[in-house]
Amino acid sequence: MLLAVVLVATMSDVPTRPLRPAASAPKPAPKPKCPDDRADEVSAAIAAKLCDARVEVANRRTESTQVFANPDGTLTQEQALAPVV
Repeated sequence: MLLAVVLVATMSDVPTRPLRPAASAPKPAPKPKCPDDRADEVSAAIAAKLCDARVEVANRRTESTQVFANPDGTLTQEQALAPVV
């Protein structure tokens, strides 16, 4: 009985470890700033996918036509009656 009292008294003086807060989920990486255009279709498509916005394909631009790579992997061609600035 004396041994049980000594153990209880000794164990009650043991400090407990402070509880650590749960690890928070890592924050997603910010999306890169979307460029206005890229030199070719492949680099424009990659940039569009990464920044989730359309990017112009510079080597397909003419005086009245612009081609854009879309985030979903498609291309959009826009034609104008006047020169594109």
